[in-house]
Amino acid sequence: MSPVRAHPRPQGSDRARRGRRTDRRRAAALRSRLRPVTSRLAALPGRGLHVPTRMAIVLSVPLLAALVLAGLRISDAVDAADTSRDLRDIAATARSGSALIRALADERDRAVDPRARHSAAATAGARRRTDRDAAVFSGKLDGLPAAAGMRRHRSAVVAALKRLRELRRAHDDGAPPSTVQSGYGAVILTVAGVHNQVGSAEGDLQSSGWTLYNLALDTAMLQGQRANLSLAVAKKDMSAGSRGNYLAAQLVRDTTGREFTYFADRSETARFDRIAGSAASRRIAAAASAVERADDGRSLVAGLPKGWYEAMTKVGEDLTRLQDDVERHVVRAAEEQRVRARHTVVTDCLVAAGILLAAMLIAHLSSRGLVRGLKRLSASASEVAEQRLPVVTRHLSNGTPLPAELESGVLSVRSREELGEVARAFNHVYLEAVRLGREQARLREEVNSAFRSLSWRNTNLVERQLTLISDLESEELDPAKLARLFRVDHLAVRIRRNSENLLVIAGADACPRRTGDMDLVSVLRAAACAIEGYERVAYGPVPEVELAGFAAHDVVHLVSELLDNAVSFSSPATEVDVCGTRLPDGRLLLEIRDQGIGITGAELHRATMLLRGSRTSSADAARTMGLHVVGVLARRHGVDVRLRSGAPAGTVAAVILPPGLLVEPPAAPAEWTGRPRPPHTPPAPEQPG
Repeated sequence: MSPVRAHPRPQGSDRARRGRRTDRRRAAALRSRLRPVTSRLAALPGRGLHVPTRMAIVLSVPLLAALVLAGLRISDAVDAADTSRDLRDIAATARSGSALIRALADERDRAVDPRARHSAAATAGARRRTDRDAAVFSGKLDGLPAAAGMRRHRSAVVAALKRLRELRRAHDDGAPPSTVQSGYGAVILTVAGVHNQVGSAEGDLQSSGWTLYNLALDTAMLQGQRANLSLAVAKKDMSAGSRGNYLAAQLVRDTTGREFTYFADRSETARFDRIAGSAASRRIAAAASAVERADDGRSLVAGLPKGWYEAMTKVGEDLTRLQDDVERHVVRAAEEQRVRARHTVVTDCLVAAGILLAAMLIAHLSSRGLVRGLKRLSASASEVAEQRLPVVTRHLSNGTPLPAELESGVLSVRSREELGEVARAFNHVYLEAVRLGREQARLREEVNSAFRSLSWRNTNLVERQLTLISDLESEELDPAKLARLFRVDHLAVRIRRNSENLLVIAGADACPRRTGDMDLVSVLRAAACAIEGYERVAYGPVPEVELAGFAAHDVVHLVSELLDNAVSFSSPATEVDVCGTRLPDGRLLLEIRDQGIGITGAELHRATMLLRGSRTSSADAARTMGLHVVGVLARRHGVDVRLRSGAPAGTVAAVILPPGLLVEPPAAPAEWTGRPRPPHTPPAPEQPG
């Protein structure tokens, strides 16, 4: 027995393995070079964010802190401005309250003071003035903020004004003057409480408001003393209650005077001291001493100083003028404070906006250079991906040499920072991609060359086999043996088609192109003769049209693959229908319909993607080589091939030939139907269908 010789290993496979090992070593070296850059990029926080966004994140914390502080300051300034506005409104309301107090005092004097009594018409006029001032005061009071103290004061004023109407009816009904006087005094004190609301402010307004409240209370007490003493002198008698009220009012005046001088400014204190040190004030003090010493009405009248009534009137008028000036000062101070607070709000807003704009400008200036570099890098990468690499791939696929500009790097690197490192790494990646593409093109060409060589050898062997089978068919007389020879003939034709499939996959023509056109009937007949089960193919109407010679063999190959699929995946008892029609736009539609097992949605999707040229795995390409070849041939000539599920069963393959592949025959159009003849048999006469 002779020893079995080992087949020598092809030199191309050794070179391919050595090339793959070299590629792996170079890829590992490239990864080691890129590792420092990628590690630095991975260490950066917020990966995947743009540089301006990262700068905004870095500056967001101090900016937020500054904005929060500025917001708090602005909020305080706005609150201060609102408070000053409210105090201005309260001070204006207090001025209207002072006018109402003077009207109430005048109405009270006309009711109980013998020296101020007038006719009923004058009393009615005083009441109308009081009502008018009360309406103005109530309107301003309703417009004030609804603070807790202000709500209580508003309720008290409303109740006091209701009591005023009852007090007037009591006076008209002849109530005792002391009762009427005490009732008016209670209403006046209630209205005067609005001055105390001005005293609820802070800072300078607090002292001014408290000063105003004490001055208003002092004036009201003095007017009440005058009415009380005038009534006692007219009656020549002063009850213990009236005397106690008088002396209590004097104590209140002493207290309010001290409070006023303590909180008022120098000019107001000087004016008040002049009023308190005037001759009229001394007469008032003497009258108070007389009331305190008097045992009865006679001694009271005898002990009062001369001109006490006029003195009280003059001091009351002086205090009223001082009160008006203080009220104007309070209103003016509140308005000035409101304006200052508004200016503070505007200033703080401008400062906050300036800080924000400065931070944004700093971030912009800091990131502009980096962003520009990244944009240049991105533009270069896009140019490589969209322009350079496709050109390189096209040159390598066509086997043409690369231009000189495609052999060098694509980025000019001048900097040594991280962007420069990335640019240098990108240049290296590009050059490696070009080298690997050249290696892949060389390996692909070697594989395709081997495919073409093997396919041509198989094709030549099959052609010799077909010639031998044809000779046997011509000499055989036994019908049974002749039928078996026909089946062997079809099997050999199918083997030849598989060899042609390999040629198509390798990018070569399956056979030399025809010089003449080929009619559609012959195309369909040749396609059916290239498959087993050709007798199951049935034709419907087919238009009389010819195919251009350069595409005739490829269309025959394409249709035969679709017919082979239809016959293979349908029952032997069924037929495969083929029909054709011209479309309105000049294209030709061929439909191949079987009654087989059909196709699922997922399989239909995969088949459609395969026809469109999508990449598939090696196993899928081997299993569906026919559809892959159909897709290659269809794309070569612009043929549209579509698959769909048939009704009620089976699959329909639609082949749409473009007008550029169709040639109108010189003869009149006719339609043909029939069945294909066995290969290498004399053509039988066929009638037009």
